[in-house]
Amino acid sequence: MSSKDRWLTRGAFLTVSVLRGIVLLAGATFVAFFVDVVVARLRFPVDIEFMIGAILDHVERVQQHLPLYVAPSADWVPFLYPPGYYWLSALVGRFTPLMLACRVVSLVGTAVAAGNVGILARRIGASRFWSVTAVGLFFGAYSFTGYWYDIERCDSLFVALLSASALLLSWETTPLAAAAGVTLGLAFFVKQPASLFLICVTVGLFLGASKKRALAFLIPGAAIMAGGVAALDAATHGWYSFYCFKVPAGHGIEPEYWRELLLEPFEKVVPLMLVTLTAFGFLARALLRRVKGAAKNQDGRTIVFGSWMLAAFVSSVMSRLHPGGALNVFMFWSTSACVATAVVATHLEARTSARSALWGATGAALGMLLVLYQFARFNYDPKLVSPTQAQVDGAALIAGRIHDLERRGEVFVEGRGHLSTKRHLHTAAIVDLVRGGFDAPASLVSNIDHRIYAAIVLDKIDALKMRSSRETNVRDLQPNLLRNYFIAERLPDVAYPTIGFYSQPTWVFLPRSAPLEGISNDELVRRANTEASVAEEQMNRPAK
Repeated sequence: MSSKDRWLTRGAFLTVSVLRGIVLLAGATFVAFFVDVVVARLRFPVDIEFMIGAILDHVERVQQHLPLYVAPSADWVPFLYPPGYYWLSALVGRFTPLMLACRVVSLVGTAVAAGNVGILARRIGASRFWSVTAVGLFFGAYSFTGYWYDIERCDSLFVALLSASALLLSWETTPLAAAAGVTLGLAFFVKQPASLFLICVTVGLFLGASKKRALAFLIPGAAIMAGGVAALDAATHGWYSFYCFKVPAGHGIEPEYWRELLLEPFEKVVPLMLVTLTAFGFLARALLRRVKGAAKNQDGRTIVFGSWMLAAFVSSVMSRLHPGGALNVFMFWSTSACVATAVVATHLEARTSARSALWGATGAALGMLLVLYQFARFNYDPKLVSPTQAQVDGAALIAGRIHDLERRGEVFVEGRGHLSTKRHLHTAAIVDLVRGGFDAPASLVSNIDHRIYAAIVLDKIDALKMRSSRETNVRDLQPNLLRNYFIAERLPDVAYPTIGFYSQPTWVFLPRSAPLEGISNDELVRRANTEASVAEEQMNRPAK
């Protein structure tokens, strides 16, 4: 080696060492960001996302031994999720306050998922450095997936179970394949996409491992899923399948919004997308070798992991295109992509190192530069997704006003759960029914028509305007509301959630002395807008 080549090699290795330190520092920074947000959210306990109050209502029903899946009514319509997260949170809630219990389940799920990412990456071929980097990327993806890891939702628990199932499969034994099937079967009762993983990974095991392991994985997983559904249907008189399968099946997907729902988010994760495409290329090559009978030792592991990653990507994309699919659904794919990044980067280093030390350093540097670019796209300000004391005070102000209204009688708050003394269905649950082609609960319509509620508090004036995603005659509740209630008050903008869909209890409707009859819907809307203007003027009028 010439003197010039030696200097180039030393410089390349020095650059790689510096880049390694920067990558590790970047990963540690995102872990610190996450901890900072979690501490702030625990310190200032408010609804982080607009459905959280209703999630607490679900867990509360479990604690009170009330059924979750019942016929739709004004008092209760469940969300379209299986009960696993609610059951586990209710169990933890026996020892802690309800909100804390739900967050503990999510935080433990996040910690388990992060650990699984690092261990799984190491087991399927990543170096120690890249396995640690994969964990850093996982915490960086917190921003990409909507800052969802620690909130009172089922996704973190679901990802923990998915990654645990994949990790168990990495040991390549029949008993652990069965344990992976059991884990995935349990995940199905946290979120429905687990069924896609069961199908894809079973096929991957058949093609890449052995029929014995495939059956050991499939049989307990399918038995738990099918048996659990049958048991829940028997206990709920079929309402479990109605909410968790029949209603979602009626939603369809929204491919016309692919640019907004998929292309724009994916622009933030180009390195992860490149890794995903590379992993799918490895999968295709391994399958082709199997077909030709020239498979290598590592091909079986590549096929099994590739099938898991394929299921993760497809389920994330389909869930995102599903009406109402938020950024949290990318958690399935991003978690697998973090693992794949570590494996692909390690493979790149090995392939380039085989040519020369200088090529190896160049390959390592390229992988780290791509990861650093991804970290840069993940960057966020923790303060922007952390609640403040002002939000806590604002939420208390709104809650106090709701309780003041309850002196008149029953109050229905449509956009936030766990707020009124008597719990009610959440607007998202009504929207789920309508999107699925089903009508809003008849008892809700009756309560509005007969002015049963002493007050109705809406986020928006047209919050009860029902729209179906299918060609069905779904009853619009807005005319019923405007004929029987008038806008009496506008609440201040103080209690909006920190992330996700904007939800602010805003308009207080009080019952009319008599319903407005013989007035067109357009005229009802004009009256409501006039009432809203008056209410807003009164809110802004300085106190004397």
